[in-house]
Amino acid sequence: LEYDLYLMPDINSKAAQSGGNTQWYYFAVSNMEPGVEYKMNIVNLVKPDSLYNVGMRPALYSIHDASQGIGWRRVGERIAYYENHFETENGTSYYT
Repeated sequence: LEYDLYLMPDINSKAAQSGGNTQWYYFAVSNMEPGVEYKMNIVNLVKPDSLYNVGMRPALYSIHDASQGIGWRRVGERIAYYENHFETENGTSYYT
């Protein structure tokens, strides 16, 4: 299953007037099924480069895993960060 996620800009930044800062994010997923691959595309990031390009992976916290003593961990496969076909209001590119 594949999902496109749109981030709300950081309201506490001056950049909120021009698309906002969106490098930091948090979202929750529920009712996931074992054995199903899920793909999450964050489609409105604004920086032209990211640490994801040099191996950083998203952090994940699972309530289920926490009950077994497992806390935050880095996860994900085939992580990519690239310019996509969406544009900001002023015509610059968004990144995924």
